Amino acid sequence: MRTGKDAQPKRRALIVDDDELICDYAEIALTAIGFEVQKVLTGEAALDAIQASPPSLVLLDIRLPGMSGLEVLQRMQAMQAPLPVFIGMSVAWESTEREALSLGAAAFLAKPFTIPGLVQTVEAALDGRFVWIDD
Repeated sequence: MRTGKDAQPKRRALIVDDDELICDYAEIALTAIGFEVQKVLTGEAALDAIQASPPSLVLLDIRLPGMSGLEVLQRMQAMQAPLPVFIGMSVAWESTEREALSLGAAAFLAKPFTIPGLVQTVEAALDGRFVWIDD
C-alpha cells in the first residue's frame, strides 16, 4: 500500500442523473474500477459540486429537470472545467451528439447501459479514445 507522497490520489466521479436507480447502478460500475463517487440529481447541483471540488470525470444525463445536460456542459465550458464528460442518452439524436461534442463531451452511453458497457466507455475515453456504446 502506498502512503505519503507516493500515494496516488483517488479518482473521483460525479454522476448527474435524476433517476436514482441509474445513479446507483453507475456508482457500482465506477467504484468497481477505483472511483470515489458523488451523485447529484440536477444540473444546478452538478455545477455546485464541480465548483466545490472538481471530479476526475462527469457522467451526465442529457434530460434533467430544470437545466438540461447540454446547459450543464455549456456552463462547465464557461467555468473552464476541462473534465471528461460522458453523456447518457436514452434516445440518440445526431444533433444532440454534435452539440455535446462541440461542448467537450468525451463519450456517449446509451441508456439503459450495462456495467461492463459503462466501464468500457470510461476506460476507453480516459485513454483518449472516443466511443459510443449502445448496449
